[in-house]
Amino acid sequence: MESHEGTTPGERRPDARLRALHGALDEEQGGVHARNAEALAQRSSEGTTRTCLNHMHRELILSMTRQAMRLSDASDVFRHLRARTLVLVTDPGPDVYDVIALLMAASLHLQGRVVLAAVICNGGGVDPKTGTPLAVRRAALARVLLDYFNLYDVPVGVGSPTMVEARDFVSPLAYQFDFPGFDSVAAEAHLFADGQTLLVDTLRRVEGRSVTFVIASALSDLALLVRSYPDLVRDKTECVSIMGGVACNDQGMVAAQDKAPYLQPDRAGNNQQDQDAASAVYTWCVEQRVPLRVVSRLAVPS
Repeated sequence: MESHEGTTPGERRPDARLRALHGALDEEQGGVHARNAEALAQRSSEGTTRTCLNHMHRELILSMTRQAMRLSDASDVFRHLRARTLVLVTDPGPDVYDVIALLMAASLHLQGRVVLAAVICNGGGVDPKTGTPLAVRRAALARVLLDYFNLYDVPVGVGSPTMVEARDFVSPLAYQFDFPGFDSVAAEAHLFADGQTLLVDTLRRVEGRSVTFVIASALSDLALLVRSYPDLVRDKTECVSIMGGVACNDQGMVAAQDKAPYLQPDRAGNNQQDQDAASAVYTWCVEQRVPLRVVSRLAVPS
């Protein structure tokens, strides 16, 4: 493992090059998020695991990513992407699409197009044989993936296991966590931040109305956060973007009501993992007038 003089286990010095990269964000479009990057760089990177990869690897990946973006059809889309500070709540591992989403967020962070402020891994329940929440293994996978890109400055937190009965627990397959360095990272799971602690710390460091929550898994952690720190979340949140769904009427329009619950979560997988949490988050966003974007699986052609 690579040693870092002057740091303690689980900590890293802020990467000056990352701060410079985010400092290059257009001042009009990304000034707030550049300042968020500076503020977040001052914290301890809780849950960070050392790796033998050197910093030149990061520079190489960044160069290759930029070249690939210039050559791809997606370049125009990302060129016009507005700067954002993201908090990603996800459940990588058995769901390969969450791994892809994490890699996309990491790529945009490397390019300075977004600030990936924190990653929270949740879901899966608790292994009845070991008593270990699957969220811990998911967090280890997220950590080793971020470390592979030398993104030590992006902290990973362990979120809620969600309400899964022991009889419903599905043991993950070995290949779902088969990534170089995973075992050594998982062995240091005690260094990972508690999800709620990391979320509160992140929100306290950023500027007002600047965080976009991207929820690609159960809404349990955000529901707990808004219940415990409603003012903090309202004051710091720019938008809540959820991969989920809401009930529609016979005409296919959202079946909104004029009293709580204003929106009824549908049977989307992320909603079903914690239906009460989904309803609480949708209701809270409407009541607090926090912009809410819900993307259904039906939006993606099968």
